[in-house]
Order: sequence, then structure tokens, then C-alpha cells
Amino acid sequence: MTEPAWESFLRERFPRYLLRDADGEERELHAVETALARLTESPGALTRLAELGFLLDPKAETATFLLETLPAFLRSIFPTTRREIVERRGGARGRIDWARTFAAQSRAQDPTLFVSTTPRRTFERPELILVRWLLDRVLAAIDDLHPARLPADNGWTRKLPEFYRAASVAASHAALRDLPVRRPAEHERASAAASPLHAIKQAVRVLDGHDALLHKPSVSRIARAVSHFALVPLTADRRFELFVLLALVERIDELYADAKRKDALIASDREHAFEWSRGDDALHLYFDQSAGHGHHDDVMTHYFGRSASIRPDLRLVHRTRGTSRTLYLDAKNSEELSYLAASHLKMHGYIAHRPDAFAERGARVVIVCPGRVAGAVRDIDPVVFVGADGCMKAGGLEQVLRAFLS
Repeated sequence: MTEPAWESFLRERFPRYLLRDADGEERELHAVETALARLTESPGALTRLAELGFLLDPKAETATFLLETLPAFLRSIFPTTRREIVERRGGARGRIDWARTFAAQSRAQDPTLFVSTTPRRTFERPELILVRWLLDRVLAAIDDLHPARLPADNGWTRKLPEFYRAASVAASHAALRDLPVRRPAEHERASAAASPLHAIKQAVRVLDGHDALLHKPSVSRIARAVSHFALVPLTADRRFELFVLLALVERIDELYADAKRKDALIASDREHAFEWSRGDDALHLYFDQSAGHGHHDDVMTHYFGRSASIRPDLRLVHRTRGTSRTLYLDAKNSEELSYLAASHLKMHGYIAHRPDAFAERGARVVIVCPGRVAGAVRDIDPVVFVGADGCMKAGGLEQVLRAFLS
């Protein structure tokens, strides 16, 4: 199925916005992490993006290693034989090492002390220690992501259960199941890196990629993960809200081309998400924030002792020469007529909550829905509908903004 145009728009703009501010300056990663946690309404969003980058980024080679390289490699390896040195009193097991035995008896003054060597077949060698640790990291990352909780409309995340099965089967292979699960020491890692085997060289590269994202994060690797996977932890409804937000910002940037823009969506202590200033004019854009005290919460407080705040998805406030007027925008990710009709009535309630906040004429509220809207925006309607395509240049949203800012 073809991706909707608004999804394509958002996939391009949102990661770029997360990483850089209005002046093109790079953002600090802790600010990006805080913003993602707030937008996804759960902590650890940046870690989940790093895990997705480790598992799904084609440049990470994780998929190729798990599904193609590793199964063939495991069919080709055999155990090695090591001779273990055992010191025992009263007798010997295995082959007696007379040189060590005489030295031990002389040292301990005990003629019943014997040193013997016994053969033991083992798979414990540096390259397999590294492979076993890598499989553990894959399983841990998938467990942390909870694939069933990721948005179902991101079809490529369905690879994760397949990865989990492949990693689990490999970890239970005779060559790996009894190995200690531990991070390989530096000398073991260096030994594996020097291996002539393609599978081991690839395992080293995949583990290096994992560590650059999750163990000792590299800013460039994290930035790449954000660019590729920033939208994955977000639900479809939240993504549509962000599309409307960024489309609105783009339209205002065009209409206010000579204004200075400040971005605050990333800031944890923000009063508003965006600000444009030009002479005596100032525009403040609020995202998912209370509309302030008004008629509705006054009634609720009076009759029930508890207030119920109104939170439009977006609230745009134009302030100039001591006056201000407001425009609400609500993103409704639905094409169901009954739901949109109910939303129309609800928005009239929003207007009634603070009637003095709006201009006397023109739209007070814009409802944006993903489907195509047949009718054009009318100045006589306080609540208007705009389709996702109407948020693009020269669409219905721009028409509303021109009237609002005029």
C-alpha cells in the first residue's frame, strides 16, 4: 500500500527537526531524548530508537548476520580439544605428567601427589564467546522493544519476531548453549577481529555497531538512528498531530518569511512550542497544552468541585499592539463521518469556553483530517475542515492563516 503523502512529509521533516533547531544548529542528544520521552508519553524512547537502529538499519548487517551468515557458520564449526591439568592426591586420572608430578611432590613433600592431564572437548574460544554475547544483546534489545507494542502500520518491524527466533535457535546450538554469556574481554575481541572467517568478521562489525549505539553511544550513530526510526515509537494518532504541527510551522514560515523563529518544542520547561516575532507582532504556537481558564472549567468547578481543562492539539495566538486573537487546530486521524461530526460539535464547545479569545469573523477552529475534504474553506464557518493535502502550500490551511494574520 502506498504511503500517504502526509506520512512522507512527516518522515522527512520530523527527524530533521528533532536534530536541528530553526537556525540549523545541532541539538544536544539529552534534549532530543527528553522530547521523545514526552512525545511518546514513555521514558527511554531514544534507547528504543538505538535498539531499532541496531536491529533494523541495513548498514548494521544485523539481519544478514542472524538470518544468513550465522546458520551457515554454525553448521561448519567443530569443538577443539584442550588438555586440562589436574592435581590430585592419592592417585591420578588421565595421563600423568611426570615432570609436573615430581616438581609438585618435591614442593609439597608429598609422594601421593600426582599431576595429570585429561582431554576436554570445548567450543570455548574468543570468536564464539563474542558470537554468544552478540546473540544475548540481540535478544535483550528485542525484549526491551516489545514488538507487539510497536505501531502495527510500520510493517518492517514485523521482522523482529523472526530475528528473535533466529537468535534463540542459534543460542541453543550445541556450539553456543554452554558458553558463558559475558562481554568479551579486549584480547578476545582483538583475537576475533583478526579471524580470517567472514562470519566472525561480520559478527565483530555488528557488535561494534551495537556498542556505538547502546554501550558507549556515538553521536553520529545515534543521529542516524533518529533520522531513520524517530517515528516508530509514536502512535499513528500522535504522528498525525505532529504532521499538522510541522505543516502549520512550514506555512507560517512562508507567510512570516522575515520573522525570527524560536523553537521550544524540545525544551522541557517550555511555555509554547514555537515563537515568531516581527516588529510589534508576535505569534505563539502551543502544542498539547491547556487553553487556560474559561467557562467550561468554571462550570465544572462550581458544580463538582473539580476542573476539567480544555487542551486543543494546537493553539496559535497572534499578539500585536496590546491585542491578541487565537486560532485552534485539532488533528483528527479518522475519516469516519460520525466521529468528525461529533468533533465539529466539540469544537463549538471549545469556542464557548473562551469566546473573547477569537476574532469576530473567520475560522476560530480548524479540524484537520487525513482524507480529502470536498468543500473549500468558508469565511462564515467558525469551525472549518481541512484535509491533509490542504495543509500543503496554497491549501485551505494557508487560506485560514492569511485571514487570521491579516
